[in-house]
Amino acid sequence: MNDQTFKQWGGLAVIIVGVCSLLYGLLYVALIVLPGAKPPTEALTSFGTQCTNLLLAASGIFGIVASVAIFERLRLVNEGWARAALWLGVIGAVLGGLHGWYDFVRNPILAQLYADPATASVSTVVGSLPSSIDPRGLGTFGLTGLSILIISQLIYQAESLPKRLGAVAQISSALLGLIFLGTVLWADGTGPAFARYLFLIPGPLQAIVVGPLYYIWFGSLLRRN
Repeated sequence: MNDQTFKQWGGLAVIIVGVCSLLYGLLYVALIVLPGAKPPTEALTSFGTQCTNLLLAASGIFGIVASVAIFERLRLVNEGWARAALWLGVIGAVLGGLHGWYDFVRNPILAQLYADPATASVSTVVGSLPSSIDPRGLGTFGLTGLSILIISQLIYQAESLPKRLGAVAQISSALLGLIFLGTVLWADGTGPAFARYLFLIPGPLQAIVVGPLYYIWFGSLLRRN
């Protein structure tokens, strides 16, 4: 194992995060949004729901390695800010990955509680609570968005990285910020109605277009260098 090996595997990890984002967005829209609402017992354990949970968990694992790989590339530009982006990215990846795995493990149990009339009311309360692992997407959207915002500024300062990649990173961070803000304000239907559109529109755009473009492009550059 050496630095060159890590650059190759680290760049691949960045690409995999982009692929996970793309698959997550496509499956979420195709298998969860378009089919419409389902009963909780069916929705919680559906293929689309559980598959997206696994993709979120996998993205968290590879996101840790990806954050380190990006840090190694940008530390020569400004090590202090690169380290801040590293910590924000790692914490965001850990919380996001745990969020996906927690929902994947919890959903079958919660579905059984919904199916039992004696526990249906309790399961409704539990199901409406925000994730205890990553409440309102603090890590998945908030911290990750801040990390990418810092990275975008470092990309602009790096002579050997394309400035267009920095622009894509800025757009990605803005979309993640809107998603996080919308998730917090909407609060599963208890907040203002307009807040729903803050994540309904930026969400698919980030997951399917901007996020994959940023990660796959950056990962390809890391492997090439």
